[in-house]
Amino acid sequence: MDAFIPVIRKTYRRIATYQLNRKLENEATLHIQLTRATKEMQKFKPFLQKKW
Repeated sequence: MDAFIPVIRKTYRRIATYQLNRKLENEATLHIQLTRATKEMQKFKPFLQKKW
């Protein structure tokens, strides 16, 4: 969990940066960060309840 919080914070910063300045460079860094966050979130998947 401690490693996940900085990833989420950085992701929100990248989102804000892109929303304020929609350059292709900001979009690319946002996509990279979203990929990193997704990989981190996959670690929580075993703890989720199965669909009924």
